[in-house]
Amino acid sequence: MKYSVICDWALIVGCTCYVFVPFDSRRIREHWAKLTFILGGMVGIAKGVFGLMLDMGRVVLSIRASNIVHTYLTLVSGVLLGLILALIISGQLLGAKIVSQQIERESTT
Repeated sequence: MKYSVICDWALIVGCTCYVFVPFDSRRIREHWAKLTFILGGMVGIAKGVFGLMLDMGRVVLSIRASNIVHTYLTLVSGVLLGLILALIISGQLLGAKIVSQQIERESTT
């Protein structure tokens, strides 16, 4: 199996987990950070699926189209890294931990 296929699968699995991070009830995050997690995860999944289709030969492109697509996939990778970096710099990647008493109150209501 090609190395690029394994990387595409890892990207799909990782971004799928990344989409569900903002739904953790033990952490508080800003609204924009939750949207950034979801947007970044969905874009990463789409990039992984399209890259997987290219690497497995499901989509065959001309040389010119292939170069353009790979340029756009590289651009998308940079955008994803930028989104993750924005979350890291703002401190929203980990979020603020909720004390256990607040979690118990939220679960009972």
